[in-house]
Order: sequence, then C-alpha cells, then structure tokens
Amino acid sequence: MKLNTKSLLLMMLILLSAIVYSDQTKTLIVGSEQDFPPFATGMTDSTAGGFTVDFWKAVAAEARLKYSIRVLPFREALQEFKEGRIDVLINLAISDERRQFADFSVPHVIVNGAIFVRNDNTSIQSEDDLSGQSIIVLNADLAQDYAISKGWAKQLVLVDTVEEGLKLLASGKHDAMLLSKLVGMQSLQLLGLTNIKPLRTPVGFSQKFAFALPKGQSQLLSHINEAMAVTNTNGIYTEIYNKWFGVYEVKEPTLRELSIYISPLIAIFLAVSGYFYYRRQIERKQAEEKLKLAASVFTNSREGIIITDAEGSIIEVNDTFTDITGFSREESIGRNPRFLQSGRQLPEFYISMWKTISTTGQWYGEVWNKRKNGEVYPEILTIFAVHNDAGELKNYMALFGDISVMKSNIRKLEHIAHYDLLTNLPNRSLLTERLSKTMLTCSRHAQSLAVVCLDLDGFKHVNDGYGHNVGDELLIALSLRMKNALRKGDTLARIGGDEFIAILVDLTSAEDCQPVLERLLLAASKPITVGDVIFNTSASIGVTLYPQDSVDADQLIRHADQAMYVAKESGKNRYHIFDTDQDDAVKAKNLRLKAIRSALDNHQFVLHYQPKVNMRTGTVIGVEALIRWQHPERGLLNPIEFLPVIENHAMSIELGEWVIATALSQISQWQEMELNIPLSISVNIAAVQLQQCDFTARLAILLATYPDVEPHYLELEVLETSALDDVQHVSEIMDACIALGVKFALDDFGTGYSSLTYLRRLPASLIKIDQSFVRDMLNDAGDLAIVEGVIALAKLFKREVIAEGVESIEHGRALLQLGCELAQGYGIARPMPASDFPAWISDWKPDISWQD
Repeated sequence: MKLNTKSLLLMMLILLSAIVYSDQTKTLIVGSEQDFPPFATGMTDSTAGGFTVDFWKAVAAEARLKYSIRVLPFREALQEFKEGRIDVLINLAISDERRQFADFSVPHVIVNGAIFVRNDNTSIQSEDDLSGQSIIVLNADLAQDYAISKGWAKQLVLVDTVEEGLKLLASGKHDAMLLSKLVGMQSLQLLGLTNIKPLRTPVGFSQKFAFALPKGQSQLLSHINEAMAVTNTNGIYTEIYNKWFGVYEVKEPTLRELSIYISPLIAIFLAVSGYFYYRRQIERKQAEEKLKLAASVFTNSREGIIITDAEGSIIEVNDTFTDITGFSREESIGRNPRFLQSGRQLPEFYISMWKTISTTGQWYGEVWNKRKNGEVYPEILTIFAVHNDAGELKNYMALFGDISVMKSNIRKLEHIAHYDLLTNLPNRSLLTERLSKTMLTCSRHAQSLAVVCLDLDGFKHVNDGYGHNVGDELLIALSLRMKNALRKGDTLARIGGDEFIAILVDLTSAEDCQPVLERLLLAASKPITVGDVIFNTSASIGVTLYPQDSVDADQLIRHADQAMYVAKESGKNRYHIFDTDQDDAVKAKNLRLKAIRSALDNHQFVLHYQPKVNMRTGTVIGVEALIRWQHPERGLLNPIEFLPVIENHAMSIELGEWVIATALSQISQWQEMELNIPLSISVNIAAVQLQQCDFTARLAILLATYPDVEPHYLELEVLETSALDDVQHVSEIMDACIALGVKFALDDFGTGYSSLTYLRRLPASLIKIDQSFVRDMLNDAGDLAIVEGVIALAKLFKREVIAEGVESIEHGRALLQLGCELAQGYGIARPMPASDFPAWISDWKPDISWQD
C-alpha cells in the first residue's frame, strides 16, 4: 500500500511537533457530591447524575480524558481533594480561601444564595433577622463560610446533604437554612416539601461553580477550558442545560428568574469560544507551514526514517534509509523491519522494547542491525506509535542514525585514555576508577584489599646502557610476568616509567597478600633475556591495606608509594607494609603547614613567569604564573616543596586566590608601563578550589578589583581532574566563569588524570600536554605515541593544544611536525621574575628551523 503524501506528512507533523498532553493516559479520579440537585444527583458512584456530571462527561469526551467518578458527601469529597486522592472536583464554588489549594476552570454555573424558611415563620424576612436563630448549612459549603463571617458560627447546624437539611427545617426543629436558591428549589420539588419557601430578599453570597484541580495543573486546566468552550459552540452545553434547567423551568414557571443566575455563563462561554475559534484559525495556518516543514524534513533528514502500518509492514522509507542499510525502497516496502535484525541482540531485548512501546507509545535506544552486504552496525533508534483521534493505533514511525564510526573512534580514544600504550596495562585513570569501585565492594562485604606500589630497582641503568628500545622490551616482558603472578580479579597497572601499581582483592587478613607479594618479587628478580642480553632485575614493593588504612583512593596510592621508598631504602628487592600509625610523619606535616601559614601571612610567596610561544610564528602568546617560596633560610623553593603539603587543605584555596589576585595585579602593572608585551597570564587552579560553591562569585570579586584588566587576559588551568567529584557541577562552574570572560585549559593531559570524559564535558579551550611525555618523546616511542595521540584528540574536539617541557630545539621541531605549534619549557625560557620579562621578550627569537 502506498502512503499518500498528506497522510505521511500528517504523521511526520505529529512526531515533529511533539505537542502531547502527558497526563491523558492517566485515569483521573473525579469527585461529585451526593444529593445536590439539579447539579448532582445520586448517592453512589454508579448512580451519579445531574447537570454537572453530564457536563463533565461531555467535556471529558471532548478532551479525551480517562476518569472514574467517586460520589461522596461534599465535606468528604473536599477533604479527599485536599489530600490528593481526588484529581478533579466537578462542582466546587470559587472562593479566595479555596484558591489557596485549588485552580478553577471557567465557571459553568453562577447562582445566588437564598434563605429558606417554613411558610408559617414570619419572624424571618431577611438575613438581618437571622441573629440568634438556628441556621442549617451544608458542611464545608460556602454558605457555612458566609455564616461564620457574619458571626453566626454558634447558631449553625451542619448537615451532609441538602435532603437532610430541608427535612430538618420542615420538621420545625430549626429556623432557617442557607442554601443555593436553585438547588433548594429543585430539592423541594423532588422531596415534595410544600411547607418551605425561599425568601425573595437578596442574600450576601453567591456561588460560581466550576471544575476544580489541584494547584499546578495548568496544562490540564487549559485542556479542560478549551473543551468547555467547544461544548458550548457545538450545542452540547445547551442540550445539557435544557435537560436539567429548562425542564425545571417548565415545571415551575414562576421560577424563571433562575435563568438570571445562570445567564452569565453564556457570556463567558461566548467569549472563551471566540478566543479558541480565533486561536484555531491561527493554528490551522501554522499547521500548513508545519506540513511543508515535515515534507522537507522527511526528504532531507540525515536520519533514516521507516513508517509502517499498525501490523508492522513497511509502507514508506526515505533516501537516508537506503544510504544506511543498502536496501532500496522497493526492496523494503511490505516487509517487516525485523529483516534488518543482526541476531546480536536476544529475543528478550525486542520483547522488552515492544512492551515499552505498547505502554508508553515510544522507545529510544541502541540496536545492532545488518546492512544488505551483511555488515553488522550499531544505530541509535527512536520508535513512535501513531494513533488517530479515536485513539486507534494506525502506524509506527522509526528514526535511526548509523553510529558505527562514532563508536569506533570512541573505543580508540577511550583505550588511549585508559590504557598504557607500551604494556597495554591499565593506566592511572583506570586504576583509580577500579580502586574506588573495589573499595566500595570491600565496605559492603567486610573484606580487605591491598594497594601494591612496585618500582624496578636500577632500571635507569638499563635505559642509559642499552637504550630506550631495549628498556621498553624489558618493561613489556616484566609486565607480563608480574600480571601472571597475580590472582584472578587482581589488577596490575603501569602509571609511568618503571612504576607499577597492583590492587589485590578479596583479602580476609594481611597475611593473605603475602604469597602474591612473594610471587611478584620472584617475577621481577628472575633473569630475563632481551635480544642477546640477560638482565637480572629486582623490584621494591610498598603495600597498604584497606580498610585498615582508612583513606581515599589517592591517599592509598600515596601510602603504598611511601612504603615502597621505605623498601628501597631498606635494601631493595623486598616489600614493606605501610604503617598507619606514623605519628612522626603527621607531626612533620603539621610543622610544614604551620611554616606555610607563616609564609602566606608574611608575604614570602612570589610569582615567576614562564613564557608561552608560537614556535612557528615566533609570537609570544602569554605567560604561565608559577608560584615560588622565597624562604628566609632555604632560599627560593619550587612548588613541589610546599604545594603537596596543603593539598585539599583550606590554605590551598587561600593561596590559589592570592595567585589569581597577584597575576591580575601584574597584568595591570604591565598595562601601565605601556610595553609591547602579551598580557595573557595562566594560573593553576586546584580541583578543591574550583569545586568551591562560591568560586565564581569570588573570582568575580577579584576581577572587579582590577577593572582596567580585561578578563580574557586571565586563563585558569584545571589541575587534578581525577579529583573532580561532580563533572557536571564543575562544567557549570566553568561556564559561569567563561561568562565572566576568563578562559580555561586542562593541565597535565595524558598523565592518566585527564580522561576522555573530562575532555568531552569540560568547556576548556586549551589542552596542555604534560611535560613528562614531551621530555622523553625523542627517545621513548610510547611517550611519542601519547603526545601524537593527545594532539590528534585536541584537533578532533576542536581544542587548542600546547606542549610543556620543551627542553631543546629538537623537541620543538618534533612537535611542529606533529602539528603542535604552541609550547613552553626550559628550551624556550625558564620561569623568571616579572621584572625580567620585558627584557627577555625583546631579545628572544625562535630557532630558524622552527620556521621552515
């Protein structure tokens, strides 16, 4: 069957517009009160009737709402509505107090109240005579609220139904009843009570009856109002009105005055109907435009599109479908899309998928299909069920895109980001991830794990004596041996050079890890042949146990590293278990913290600046601010001497803000000097500082302190990306800072601390290749591959890239050949005081070989 163009475009329009009221599938609980004629009649759910019930049924049918009616005494219905057990009250009078907990539709009836008395009671002629009288009111009705406002609270007799109240009045036990005049008159006729009458004098309350919904249901309320307007314009409202009010007027001609109280509704409906008629005319024109758009989308969409009938037979496909699958339109029409299945996914997968479609009307996910040439490929697939106005299933529509190239690239990039290129062992990033998960498992099952830091003894002599190629072959062979020494479930990672870390799991005591440690020592110390050379190596091993060493993953690695150095100092070729009770180390750290505090208070910290250049053009693009400690006794100290001491300490945040303020001040000074020098300065930001909730606000204050400095001159280099607890939160912080004008770079990229996840989700414009890879790239094929990979990764994600650690002209040439033009390092300039920078920039020239 060929799908006509109009039908196809209508289905496209339905899917593209996505204007669907989300609660239409919900069955609404509708509350109607007992015995309130002619608005509500009947005492049970099955006997519910009356004007309001019939009118609700007409409105719900127009709006295609599912519902069930619940009939209760008014007070109980109102209470259940307030408690959320009733979704719609269909006959609630509007009041300011009720607007606190309900939203109301357009009023469907507006009536006045009246005082009902016995015919023989001549003492009550108006509401002025009610003082001191016994007054009957419906419990929770607006008449009760009005009576209380008049000061008659102690005179009130509360009843649950109109019938109960009128019978009490007729019995002579009470003096009057406050009630809707229309309801009272209808009830008197139904009950056959002839000794009661309404007073003709006006009463100070009227009731605007409407459909009531809980607060916040604006979309459903709008839907109901529109349906109400339609029922008026198509005559349904008039029919229902005549049924319940018109017949009543014929029976009692003297009461035609009641139409006065209902007539305002007609005006309201006319106004609403006019509005919706106007709106529909506009929507019709918009729909025509959307049809044109849908046709264009179907033809030119970069996604494949399949349309089937309700039985699942294909009735239309677009050109992109053919481009992706290889099947032509003629080969596909009339077939079920299951002919594309690859068999990779089990039948249970498709059963679950169709169960979701039948329940929700749509499904989104990844499937593996097969092209005409037999190639299996992944695709992102969205399926929609299309229904007609009667709710009948007519078609299915599927939109899909081929993601095979994207998945292949992601796999390669994720492998680079998580595995060591030389040994194919996990790197630090993957190790940290696995360690964190294993720590959680240990906590849940009361088990222990060991973190093992292993460093080869004297490996530097192998590289120096035989070259890096031989050293790499030795590392590969040793890594295989050590991996085989571990048990199933343990992890071995290479974190750099000749340093490895292992995670030993499922330990019940410290002694359980000793056999594994002995095997590791043996694996590292047995002679090994590389080429024609036999090497006798050994390893020093440091171990810490969790949860006995109850710290986080990074601290566990540090403690194992500290224990490894103890093993080295104790003679090598042995292991040492970390002592968690090292009071001396704690005291020493506290002393160092105190010294750093003093240095900060006494202005002993200074900034040195290392130039950043474009090697090809010779342009100096800016500087990196590097903190130094001008120690009164030890001289100028590098950051490694003090920054690790205050890591994750509040003092690190204070010091970080000092660095930013000092850098901004330096930019301001260089501006005042009117020198022809680049003003851009990058500063390092620790993860703990960046994740402070007030970081953006404090940065804004610092920028405001130097109004003459353009914010884009400041670049923030994000450190320790593995310590970022909430990447989404950090991304939002960075976006807020970028809005202030500053820029961001990802530092130490490639060391294992920066992953593909951070690169994809953090809005940094620059990637810095860590100096450890750049320094050895000329001699270490693994480091060269990492540098090349990071440059390619930066280009793929459209980020700038700069290499740090450029120590020679050869480094610069190699980087330029790889496509990296921005660099910094000792081969260009060492960090220098700000006062030396103007002279250096005037003298510096790039090597001529860089400009070839």
